[in-house]
Amino acid sequence: MKSYFSIILIVTFSATFFSQTYTWVGGTDTNFFNEANWVDSTTGVAPTGNPINGGNLLKRNLVISNFSEDIIAKSEINLGTFSMSITNATIVVNSVRGGTIEINENGYLNLEISSAFKTTTEIKLNSGIAWVRTKLINPSTILNTYLNQFKVNGTVALYPNNIRLDNYYLEGTVIRSNDANITPVILYDDINLKGSSVSLDVDVIHSGNALTNMNNKASSFILRKGYMLTVADDEAGTGKSKNYIASEQDLIVNELPTYLKKNISFARVIPWNWVNKKGIGGDKTGLNQTWFYRWASNGLSTIDFENAPMAWGPYNADEDADITIFRQKYKATHVMAFNEPDDCSAQSGKQRNMCKIDVATGYYRNLMKTGMRIVSPGGREEAPSGWLQNFYDKATAEDLRIDVIAVHWYDWGSNPASNKNPTAVQVFNRFKNYLTSVHNRFGKPIWITEFNANINRSNAINLEFMKLALPYLESLDYVERYAWFQPFSNVASYYDENNTLTNVGTYYKEFNSNPSIPQSTYTADNNLDVYYKNNPKLHHNIITNGNFDSGDLRAWFGSNNQVLMDSENPINNLTNYRLENVASIKSNEGSLYQALEVAPKVKYTVSFDYKWVTGTGSYNHIAHVYSGLSGTTSIGSVTLETTPSIWYNATINFTVPSNVTKARLFFNKLDANNQLRINNVKVHLNPNKTWTGAVSNNWNTAGNWLENSVPISTDVVLVPRDLKKYPTVSGDITVNQLVIDSGASFLSSGIVTGGVTYFADLPDDKWHLLSVPVDTQVMNNDWVQAAAIATGQGSNIAIGSYDNTADNPTTGPWRYFTGTASNFDNGKGFAMKKLSKGMFIFSGNITARPKSINISQGSINPWNLIGNPFPSYLNIANFLNSNTTSLKNTHEAVYVWNAETESYSALTDGFIHPGQGFFVNSNVATTSVSVTADMLSHQNNQVFYKSESVQSPKIILNFSDGTSTKQTEINYLEGKTTGLDPRFDIGLFDGVATNFSVFTHLVSNNEGIPFMKQALPNTDFENLVIPVGIKATTGKEITFSVNATHFPEGIFVFLEDREKKTVTRLDEANSSYKVTLTENTDTTGRFFLHTKSSGVLSATAIDLQNISIYTTTNSTLKIAGLTPGKANIQLFSILGKQLLNTDFEAKNSNEIALPKVASGIYFVKLQHEKGNFTKKMVLESL
Repeated sequence: MKSYFSIILIVTFSATFFSQTYTWVGGTDTNFFNEANWVDSTTGVAPTGNPINGGNLLKRNLVISNFSEDIIAKSEINLGTFSMSITNATIVVNSVRGGTIEINENGYLNLEISSAFKTTTEIKLNSGIAWVRTKLINPSTILNTYLNQFKVNGTVALYPNNIRLDNYYLEGTVIRSNDANITPVILYDDINLKGSSVSLDVDVIHSGNALTNMNNKASSFILRKGYMLTVADDEAGTGKSKNYIASEQDLIVNELPTYLKKNISFARVIPWNWVNKKGIGGDKTGLNQTWFYRWASNGLSTIDFENAPMAWGPYNADEDADITIFRQKYKATHVMAFNEPDDCSAQSGKQRNMCKIDVATGYYRNLMKTGMRIVSPGGREEAPSGWLQNFYDKATAEDLRIDVIAVHWYDWGSNPASNKNPTAVQVFNRFKNYLTSVHNRFGKPIWITEFNANINRSNAINLEFMKLALPYLESLDYVERYAWFQPFSNVASYYDENNTLTNVGTYYKEFNSNPSIPQSTYTADNNLDVYYKNNPKLHHNIITNGNFDSGDLRAWFGSNNQVLMDSENPINNLTNYRLENVASIKSNEGSLYQALEVAPKVKYTVSFDYKWVTGTGSYNHIAHVYSGLSGTTSIGSVTLETTPSIWYNATINFTVPSNVTKARLFFNKLDANNQLRINNVKVHLNPNKTWTGAVSNNWNTAGNWLENSVPISTDVVLVPRDLKKYPTVSGDITVNQLVIDSGASFLSSGIVTGGVTYFADLPDDKWHLLSVPVDTQVMNNDWVQAAAIATGQGSNIAIGSYDNTADNPTTGPWRYFTGTASNFDNGKGFAMKKLSKGMFIFSGNITARPKSINISQGSINPWNLIGNPFPSYLNIANFLNSNTTSLKNTHEAVYVWNAETESYSALTDGFIHPGQGFFVNSNVATTSVSVTADMLSHQNNQVFYKSESVQSPKIILNFSDGTSTKQTEINYLEGKTTGLDPRFDIGLFDGVATNFSVFTHLVSNNEGIPFMKQALPNTDFENLVIPVGIKATTGKEITFSVNATHFPEGIFVFLEDREKKTVTRLDEANSSYKVTLTENTDTTGRFFLHTKSSGVLSATAIDLQNISIYTTTNSTLKIAGLTPGKANIQLFSILGKQLLNTDFEAKNSNEIALPKVASGIYFVKLQHEKGNFTKKMVLESL
């Protein structure tokens, strides 16, 4: 019995033993095989007897969770038939054998050797935030040999359906779930990962409302390792944005940059892919590269290689479908922009004018919608100091993110066609200098996507150059990737004609490359980070023509100076402005200065680049800022460096004295000095307080200010542009100076004590209609000089007011400033033109609301140039609704000037920008319009904002003489009539003389008023015939074409020419109608638009439809629309008395002299050989 009992005890003990679990506590160190780091889950006591030894069979289930440091197993983990569970922990181990490994959320297993799987081990990936990483087993081997050991959320692994196999540099693999519901990012609405939160799915565009309760609220986030996050302030992915990478560790951002904090409306999370620096251009394999590109967007990643897609040119970046292609690229984390767009005659530069910076940035903006990391355009060798620098500056100014700089280098600067046999060291040294200068210039990571020693050089030189270059590139932390370019001469190709590796190919293959981005997390500054960190307040620049883009010295003064292209040391000194305009004060004595409009007691910073040209003279100079427009009282200065042939940057900080509003930036060079070159001149103010709107619109909330404190009476306050929330003040405030940036907005119901300055930033030197949004701004010669206003004929200066009471023989209704000082009238509009693009600066006080603005019907016309009198946005619809009785019902709109098209646009909705002028048409002799508080609001830098139009049938009729194109618009809308529909039928602006225009007349009740927009009912298309009027000179060939949209099927647009008796369909692709005028034309009656199912018009229709009879003056009756033939016109009083009976020869347009009549109602009877027409009219007495 005793023996039996003992056996029972042994069996029972064994069963208990084998059901036990060891739990990791990590009390001693991070050694996996140290039993002191484990406890028995039942007893809570550390195991004894060495049950956990490397390589030995483990006889317990293991549970590892919630440990922040990596747990290191320096030999094999042999699970036998047991399991190991990993949650919120990382294990680094050489190999595993047997058993089951369950990897749960935030669980990571890193396998270090090439034989990491000793026998079959079942691995269960139970979370998308988890991985198995093999250091020396590549993706192909995992797929072909080990994939059957994996399960994903309980399902057999199937690549790529539910499992990802990503590169881990050259030889490894990251194995993880491909579940669409993975959420690697958590956004929080407060800093330090506090407050409300939302999790973001992987590889999905989250924008606007798709960010649920986090749209424009996120302040901090956590990004799980193995993923990349891109965020932006615009729902499309454009605008201010930043990219974050969590490579080998979770990335915690406790507070977003100021420019993104509570300003995120776009986010995309992408699985990260680990590659080395070395890559190739093209589809070559077998070179131990981890990535490649194809100069196109159509490359596909393989299981072992990542493809970096390239837009190349505009055709891969102009449509949403193009962006979708980039987004859907498997393994792709970057998008490369354009290939040599700086070359206007070849490559992408010749496509759609891509070599123009404005064009290139437009297409580049689309690439931001991918949510990927973006590589800059890769230009020719000289691009960084010219085209690419201009692109970079323009991109930064337009909030276009650049993460990486791409360059091409072939040593063209050494004239290799002649210099064929330099030493490899000489070539290499030039390459080193080039990369150094590019990095010094931009301070960004670099991809060298094309390079070699040059096609004109021998194989030996190219090989030796490669041997020097590759180790150097690997040593540079700022070089992320490189790809050797095979010249077409085969002097440096990878393979020969037999597809055998050449000496170059062999070296490239055998050369070991390092990780492209070795950091565990990566948050390096892009161009926008740099800008907003260095200039969180400096969105403005009050210098005009500081980059000398005009090609001359407009807005600058001085002597013995010029603008030239800087071409000194074009290869070795790439930090200069090669082939760019720079100012130059010539040898001997000379000067260069500009007047500045400044505010008293405000601090400013001047920055500029300069270089002395090598010569025999001296290099000493001090640059000054002088108080006022005369005298030499210096309020700031800097002594320049004296070494020639190097571009330096200098700054001057100065504070404006009390009661001073003008200053001069002055470079005054002594006669012994050599040439001094100057460029990139900027002047910014330095406020004490800067509005961010991070929390709300409330002025008195500290969290809305960059400094986290509300302004006090001594502060200079800046309200920058490009924000989503602008300040609203209830009550009175006192500050030293309130500065409102161009496009920003400010609302106050009380009094602002202290000066107020508004910046109006104009993008060109064209005419603009402006209105001063403050009171008491002085208009005098000093202001003209500081504002760099252009001059005109005689003493005229380009500040024009509009006078509708009399025509000047030279200037018409315009009255230009000639030097007599006065104040700008608040609420009045002015036409202004600067010498060069730049800032208008208006200073004064904010006027009280409401504001009444006088308008009138002058003796020459009823047009009045007025403007938005406040530094906030004026709602056009509300303005029109409140002022209907003051405005003529045929012209019930605001008319704004489009400087780009040099034409007027009539708006009935949207917003008028602060500082913007516009025309209105007065309905009575003397009246006023008012701007009230309910018309004003905050908007985000909208100049000509229009609400989205309804997709109803529309015709835009284009009218061109080969050099100028005008348009008139017809909208077919529900509920509209063929007569006058105020606010929808909008009369043509004729307040400024023109000899070229197109318009329409009303279909019914035509009073001879030309309309630029006409609304018609969206029914009965077949019977609507629209009189078209033109103004053009004789001998001109004119062309009509249309853009017609949203018409019912089977309805087409035809243009009838009654003089030529032709009908032409215009809504077909590339269709138009051309005719040469034989006389000056300013009327209707010849051309008509028809909307019909057929171009066949009946003779009756042609002869009788759309005859218009109206008065042009009290003594002239006009008849338009008749076909040639005999006609008679009779006029009867309301009592039936005949007052006129005249025969005439009908033509398209006829004018009939009226007898003297009393004001009243009359009947006109028209008889024509094709029919009769009668109309009741109101005539005014002579």
